[in-house]
Order: sequence, then structure tokens, then C-alpha cells
Amino acid sequence: MLTWLGQSGFLLESGGVRLAIDPYLSDSLAPRGFERTIPPPISSDDLRADFIVCTHDHGDHFDPDTILPALQVRPDTCVIGPASVVRHGEVLGLPVTELSAKSPPLECGPFTLRAVPAHHSDPAAIGLRIDCENYSIHHTGDTTTTDDLAARALNFGPVDLLLVCINGRLGNMSATEAA
Repeated sequence: MLTWLGQSGFLLESGGVRLAIDPYLSDSLAPRGFERTIPPPISSDDLRADFIVCTHDHGDHFDPDTILPALQVRPDTCVIGPASVVRHGEVLGLPVTELSAKSPPLECGPFTLRAVPAHHSDPAAIGLRIDCENYSIHHTGDTTTTDDLAARALNFGPVDLLLVCINGRLGNMSATEAA
């Protein structure tokens, strides 16, 4: 099952395992002029993820106001991200499993995760290839379009579902670029 959490956030569920990608369930960026456009569909307390993947260290992807309360409810949750998220996790006293484009596939219950490079203001930013059951999902993460973007998405074979971060600014594709 796939649930959109707003922004570039998704919750995937398979075999009783919950994998959250970029959960931004607070409004922590509102004081900086980035208010939510929709209310969060669930609270941090209800996330109850086994795994949380943050594609890079920006507040709407690695949000301590979401992740720390979620970990209070579910302290055994494994947080995963690229080097920038690992570093920020260290500052918070939070262990983070590193995932980069050079990492081997990471098994998270029924989900197999592979990182793909993203072209964004956080140089460590990643996109994700997620294989689960007989489905393949590509989550671009925040990225601008590049000549090899489609090739990266297909690097591990055909994709059944493509999740594209689109806003046309702040290091993301426009709808035209995504199409």
C-alpha cells in the first residue's frame, strides 16, 4: 500500500512492514516562509514506521519535528539517509544508516533500497529505487533534470511507479521538465 504524506513524503506498507520516505508531518518550516499547503494526513505519533528514509538534509525531508516524536513512539525505527543526514543525525544524537549511490542494496524487510544520485543543493542528495514484491518504484528525491535522469531511473530495470518531486524551483523539476 502507498500513502502520500504531502510534499515528497510517502508511506509504503508491505507484509506488515512500514517504510516512510521523506516524512514531513510538522509545519516546522513555516517560520522561514514555507508553510504547508495541505494539512498532514497523519501525525508523527501515527507514522509507526519500521524504516524512515530521508533523501537529503533539508527540513522538509529530514524533519526533526517529525522524526524525533516518531522515534519516541517507535524507538526501534531505523533511520536511513545519505552522508548529510548521517551528519545531522549525529548532532541530534540519532544513529542513521548511510545510503549512497555507492552503497550496496539495503534490505528493509520486504523492501530493497538502492540509492541513485540526485542533482540538488545538498550534494549528498539521493533518489531511491525501491523493489518490493514484484513492483519497482523510483522516487526521484529533490533533483533538477539532467541528461542522464531517465537512465538513472531505469538503471536497475523497468519502473512500475515513478514518484517525481515537482515544484519548478529550489532545485526541483518543473512539471514540463518532469514530463
